[in-house]
Amino acid sequence: MPVRKRVDRRRAEALPAWRMVFAAGYDYFDDLAKIGVPVDRYGRPALDEVRAAWSRLGDLFLAEYDGEGEPWAEERFGRPGG
Repeated sequence: MPVRKRVDRRRAEALPAWRMVFAAGYDYFDDLAKIGVPVDRYGRPALDEVRAAWSRLGDLFLAEYDGEGEPWAEERFGRPGG
């Protein structure tokens, strides 16, 4: 019987707040404020925050990403974990 891959629930719960930033570079819907991540007046979090989140959550994001072209975070930071 194949072993089922377990999804880290905390990682999965944080992903929705980061989706727009990973895709476009901006938090248009103020989702990051709901999880306590500060953004500037244009909806941009600090690059260090994005880089750390991309490292943790990028693989989950890419597994479900269906947008056109390369997401902003992948363009900016490369493949997660790489």
